[in-house]
Amino acid sequence: MGGICAGCSGGLGSDVYWDVQSTGQASSGGNLPASNGLTTAQMSNPASFVGWDFGPNGVWVMPTGATHPVLRWQVEH
Repeated sequence: MGGICAGCSGGLGSDVYWDVQSTGQASSGGNLPASNGLTTAQMSNPASFVGWDFGPNGVWVMPTGATHPVLRWQVEH
C-alpha cells in the first residue's frame, strides 16, 4: 500500500501530494516520480504544492486554518 495507490498500474496525474504523517505511508505505492509525500505542516503551506495555482483566480485555495488545500469552487459555493 502507498500514500497514493496500492498497485499503481497505469498513469497518474502530475504534482500529486499526500500527508505522510496522517496516512502513515512514506511512499506513493508505486514508481510515481510526480508524487510527493509531505509532512502535515508542509500540507498546510501553499508553497509546498509546486505546479498548483493558488493565484487570485487560481484553481486552489488554502482557507484560514486549513490543513490542506481545497478546490476554489468548494469554498465559493
